[in-house]
Amino acid sequence: MDLNNEKFINIRVSKRELGLLNYMTRGLFARIDSDVTSWGSSCTGHDTIEHDYFGKDAIRGLYKEIKFTVDTFTEGEHTLRLPRDHHGNPNPVPRH
Repeated sequence: MDLNNEKFINIRVSKRELGLLNYMTRGLFARIDSDVTSWGSSCTGHDTIEHDYFGKDAIRGLYKEIKFTVDTFTEGEHTLRLPRDHHGNPNPVPRH
């Protein structure tokens, strides 16, 4: 589908994979201006490859899409992590 000169790609991910995407994009979004000092100057900062290769607009857009998906189609981000046993330990993921 082509909309406003942007290409949209649908992907299928498991809940755990969605959780990983949510975790990673939340961190990138939280540090989006890490390359800007408090007085407005630029510095090396964090995530320079992500900022330079993809752009802050891509980070912001991906974060918003992932957050919308998590908020709309799941019971919250805590349900996207590994299942836990009755002691609170992560259950091993079954190998196929």
